[in-house]
Amino acid sequence: MKILIYIAIALAAAAGATWILSDGPGYVRIDIHSWVIETSFAVFSVLAVVLFITCYFLLRLISGTLRAPKKIGQWNKTRKTKKSQKKTTEGLIALTEGQWSKAEKLLTTGARNSETPQLNYLGAAQAAEAKGLPSRRESYLGKAQSCDANRGTAAGIAQAEQQLKQKEYEPALTTLLELQKSSPKHPQILKLLAMLYVETGQWGNALALVPQLRKRESLAPNELVALEIDIWRHLLENAAHQDLRKLHEIWNQMPSRLHQQEDLVFAYTHRLNALDSGHEAETLLRKSLRKHWSESLIYAYGFVEGANPEKQLKYAESWLSKHPDDATLFLTLGRLCLKTKSPEQALKYFHSSLKVDERPETYQEAGNLLLQQMGKNSEALECFRKGLALTIRTIAQPGVFTKAEPVLQKPSQVLLPQA
Repeated sequence: MKILIYIAIALAAAAGATWILSDGPGYVRIDIHSWVIETSFAVFSVLAVVLFITCYFLLRLISGTLRAPKKIGQWNKTRKTKKSQKKTTEGLIALTEGQWSKAEKLLTTGARNSETPQLNYLGAAQAAEAKGLPSRRESYLGKAQSCDANRGTAAGIAQAEQQLKQKEYEPALTTLLELQKSSPKHPQILKLLAMLYVETGQWGNALALVPQLRKRESLAPNELVALEIDIWRHLLENAAHQDLRKLHEIWNQMPSRLHQQEDLVFAYTHRLNALDSGHEAETLLRKSLRKHWSESLIYAYGFVEGANPEKQLKYAESWLSKHPDDATLFLTLGRLCLKTKSPEQALKYFHSSLKVDERPETYQEAGNLLLQQMGKNSEALECFRKGLALTIRTIAQPGVFTKAEPVLQKPSQVLLPQA
């Protein structure tokens, strides 16, 4: 298109010159050694334009011929790149569909001329891992690392993820610490390190990572809160294996914003009660329940050994005005009545709890009371029978037990009474 425009301009210029010189065509004489060329200016102008166009196309032809090998090479490279991209795309689709062998073959062959060979090798490593071929997986990860301009960060992260998946904790730790040296602020590296520390029970190391995890936004806010709670809960449990002083120390080190967190209050008071400091646990539970009603905390309140069982019972009974239909509160009141040697009142509370919500443990409490303190064997047997039937029915429900998710525990399955 440009060439046609240039020709049109040249012809227009020649026509213009001819028109200008129409009154006086002019005269051109060229002497070259013994050669003499004479013509009018108009004819000379036309010949000059024709000569210019001829030379232009001749030069273009020569230039195109000289550049032909390079263009052919570029065309061939582009063709191979497109073919590689097609294989890579098909390989990634096969990987998503779980066709591991097909994915591995397409991704490895597509890596040869791929613009992103690292992506191909990482996908091939995933396929090899799924096929149970760790040596081939490591080979692909090594190739991906050699293709990585960022000193193997992406390949190293993929390797660490696979090692964690296979519970190869020592190699995973080595990989992650090496990655951290070159990329100390990388969010995914920090996240994987935290996962490793949690899975291996290194709670102190996991806690030390929390500020960086928050700063780098390695986890979603709710995930970070859940992680922090889990860390402190385990630290409390570990401290309880030592002594009361250590338990207090961990609680005081905890950020004050977590002191009202339900799971942590539950864990702390449970450990206090186990270390014969039930009066302290009772006070904390009472204050926490005053600020925030919690089924798990009211459940725990029925087990702690307060300094004064009668006062503890009165405190709990005062909550009935605001929570008249709380099965857990009735169960706790029944247990507190047992501590104050009031079996008849305890049985009433157990029955009230069962009217709101039939639970196996409530039937068990009522059955134990009827059998051991009241001598009503037949009624006790009926309670045990109903409790057992409920337990069997719960276990038999579809969807209660799954491989993907742990069974959610009720408070009654978490906190056990101290002997």
